[in-house]
Amino acid sequence: MADLTERHIAEVGKTLLLPNVRGYSCTLQARIRGGRAIPEEKVIRIYVTEKVPLEALAAGQALPTEIEGIPVDVGAALVRRP
Repeated sequence: MADLTERHIAEVGKTLLLPNVRGYSCTLQARIRGGRAIPEEKVIRIYVTEKVPLEALAAGQALPTEIEGIPVDVGAALVRRP
C-alpha cells in the first residue's frame, strides 16, 4: 500500500485540529528512528511544529499511535519564520 485511503485521510485529517499539528504525508513513509529511515516499517507521518513529550501535552492533544491499523510517526515540520 503506497497511498492512504479516504478512511485514513479522514482520520488523519482530524489531527489537523490539534494546535501543534501542521500537516501529514498522503503516502506511506519509512519510519525514522535516530535519524535513520527504516524502509521496511511504513507509517503515516504527521508533522508538528515542535515535538513535545507525551506527559507535557494537555488532555486530548496526543496524536494516535496508529490510524486504521497503520502506525503513526511524528516528524518536526519546517516552519518558515518571517
